[in-house]
Amino acid sequence: MGKKIYSSLMVLGLLWQSFCFGEELIYFDELGSEVLNEIMLEEGTSLAVFFPKGAKVPLSLFFQGNVVHLHSNDGGYLELLQDLCVKISNKGFEFSDDGDEWKNWSNYFTGTVQCSLGGSDNGAIVTFESEVNKR
Repeated sequence: MGKKIYSSLMVLGLLWQSFCFGEELIYFDELGSEVLNEIMLEEGTSLAVFFPKGAKVPLSLFFQGNVVHLHSNDGGYLELLQDLCVKISNKGFEFSDDGDEWKNWSNYFTGTVQCSLGGSDNGAIVTFESEVNKR
């Protein structure tokens, strides 16, 4: 019961902040499906999430198309090596160091994506590798 009241108060606080400042700002460790569902129901709402250095973000990998299909939900995670703010709005995803200046993916990050084919004792392995750096 106490957790539900706390969650409801947190949602109300976020909605008030949205009313006053035009967008939500929430710390990653406070983010849950109940909070996300409440926020995303508001039309035109944007959400800014602060990921502190060292945060471990659960990762689900999904490829879809007429050539390949993959859905991996095996408990992997992304570990943040520096603070990062991510905003989700009608513009898509935007990124910032401090929540003041926002940039899209290609203006904030640089990097590479590679694919290789290798072997192991269990047979062939396809490896997707990505290097992502801040511009």
